[in-house]
Amino acid sequence: MEKLKSGQRIWIYFIDKILTDSEIEVIGNRIKTFCASWFSHGKPLNADGFIFENRFIVLAVNEDVFEASGCSIDKSTIFLKEIAKEFQLDLFNKMLIPFKEADNIMFMNFASVEENKEKLKNNGNVLFYDMTLTHSDDFENSFLKPVKQHWINRFL
Repeated sequence: MEKLKSGQRIWIYFIDKILTDSEIEVIGNRIKTFCASWFSHGKPLNADGFIFENRFIVLAVNEDVFEASGCSIDKSTIFLKEIAKEFQLDLFNKMLIPFKEADNIMFMNFASVEENKEKLKNNGNVLFYDMTLTHSDDFENSFLKPVKQHWINRFL
C-alpha cells in the first residue's frame, strides 16, 4: 500500500467496479504522471496519488509547500472525469456508500439505507469507508470505521 505523508490534503474517489490488473497499472501510471505535472498558479504542487485497495483513487497534496487552488482542483476533476470516461467508471456518484464486510469491498446506494437499517445497526462486521476525509492523518487512522462512528449512523 502507498503511504501518505503526514499533513497532506487529500481527495478520495470511490471506484464503482473492481479493476483488472491491467487497468490498475494504466490508471496508476496516469495518476502518477498527472500528479507530477499538477500545478497551481504556475507553481508545481507537491502531489501524489494512487489506487487504494483496488477501489479508491486517492490524490494528495502537501500544502505546506504550495496550496492547491480552485483551478488546480478543477484540473484534477477534469483528469479524473477523463479516466472515468475511458474506463467506464463512476467516480463522482456521492450516493454510493462503500463498505467492507469480511474481506469484500462493496457499496450501497444511499437510497437503500432505510431498507437496510436494522441489518446495518446490528451487524458489527460491517465497516464503512469515510469518503468525507480531507487530511492524510485521518486517512491513515479513520478511513474505515464501524457504523456507529460513521456519518451514516445518524440515518439509522
